[in-house]
Amino acid sequence: MPDYYPILPGAPLAPGGAEEVGNKAWNLMRLAQAGLPVPPAFVLPTSWRDAWRRTMKPCALR
Repeated sequence: MPDYYPILPGAPLAPGGAEEVGNKAWNLMRLAQAGLPVPPAFVLPTSWRDAWRRTMKPCALR
């Protein structure tokens, strides 16, 4: 799994679909693949969020 996925025309789709990158990023990737104008961006896979949550200290501002 790559560290990030670009959201650009011609960039490959995330193989894990929306479960891997989230619904909004997945739909933006599909729009870019279809040739529609989307802002250039990148997205981190959901595994980054899970790893971040495991390593961060609990926050008192919940």
